[in-house]
Amino acid sequence: MSTFVSFFAEGPVAGLAVVGLNLLVGLGLIAISLALGIAVSLLIGLPALVTQPRRAVQIRITRRMPE
Repeated sequence: MSTFVSFFAEGPVAGLAVVGLNLLVGLGLIAISLALGIAVSLLIGLPALVTQPRRAVQIRITRRMPE
């Protein structure tokens, strides 16, 4: 890490390197947050999608049986 810092220590290249690193870190954080959001939504949504049709079918069956 010290060679990296000393290599980009002077001139406009140092500014470009800092901007590039900031962009990489920012994009990485965005990607992580998107992945976590998708994972949480799937964990919440998939059980609801699986259980709701079964409940609807059970309700219809119980309503038709007394007839």
